[in-house]
Amino acid sequence: MEFVKVLLYVVEVVVCLLLGLVVMIQKPKEGGLGGAFGGGALEGALGADAGNVLIKATAVLGTIFLVNTIVLVKITST
Repeated sequence: MEFVKVLLYVVEVVVCLLLGLVVMIQKPKEGGLGGAFGGGALEGALGADAGNVLIKATAVLGTIFLVNTIVLVKITST
């Protein structure tokens, strides 16, 4: 059971870092950090639908983060 806890903690940290990165890369309507990371280069790599890809990635990572957090709470509270 200890291995599962460690694995879930590692998943939590990795998903948290990826979620932060994906949110910062998104090109906001008013500028921000998205322009600092080269929003044009991202559109060149991912195509015109780069915004949609990042929005979907944010939703998926957010869902994984939420479910993983709930599972960690249930496992560690017993």
